Amino acid sequence: MLRIGLLTDYHYAADDGDIGRRRTQGAERLRRALPQIMQGDLEYIVPLGDMIDHAGSVAEQHAHLEEMMAIFRATGQDIRPVLGNHDVACFDKAALLHAYGLRRKGAYYAWDHAPWRLIVLDTNFFADGTDITPDHQPAHWRDNALGKRQLAWLASELRGAGDRPVAVFAHACLDPRDGDVDGLDDHNVRDCRAASEIITSAGNVRVVFQGHDHAGRFEQIEGTRFITLRGACEGDDNVSAGIAYCAEDGTCHFAGFGAQPEWL
Repeated sequence: MLRIGLLTDYHYAADDGDIGRRRTQGAERLRRALPQIMQGDLEYIVPLGDMIDHAGSVAEQHAHLEEMMAIFRATGQDIRPVLGNHDVACFDKAALLHAYGLRRKGAYYAWDHAPWRLIVLDTNFFADGTDITPDHQPAHWRDNALGKRQLAWLASELRGAGDRPVAVFAHACLDPRDGDVDGLDDHNVRDCRAASEIITSAGNVRVVFQGHDHAGRFEQIEGTRFITLRGACEGDDNVSAGIAYCAEDGTCHFAGFGAQPEWL
């Protein structure tokens, strides 16, 4: 049984802002959540993005990033990060990956844990495939994309997985939702229709875990479950996290803690 701890959207920052998020409690909430999910004897922890937020000075943002990473490192767990749109508004991708202890050039990657293939996507590109960075931000956070190169890579990875079960991890939402911009919801990446078609047509993706939409959500499209975790910066509950239990037969059960619902 493969066990993966999942949490998202702490938005740790110097102030709480004006929309009700508990950003200043980010480190405290992470410290409360990790011991609960680590009771599951995890193989990996996958933070689904937006661990920090762009508020205060660059020095304060760096201090918040280092504090969050120190909390993760203290667990001794294998951390496989997903980068969020607020993360890349603070620091470039290379700096963020280095902070997580990953020496890799790109923020999308895959690995195998038999029999599963695990795929992390990077939803922080412009439509033309160029990186979103602190100095190169979209006009609106809803304008993020995967880009044609990453979509082609995803299709290749899924073909290579054959009949093995696959779990996909992303920050922004890949399940197309009705909305006011190009017929999509603000939380969707702009090329989510193409991503969803690749994922659901592959026939081997059992589940997609994602963040970004703090309310959380469960959707099933042609047999693939899209589980959007609740944002940990919301509400009075200090814990919102979960564990994915991925069995050798390709089934996956998701158990939530605190404010995070349980979705089978």
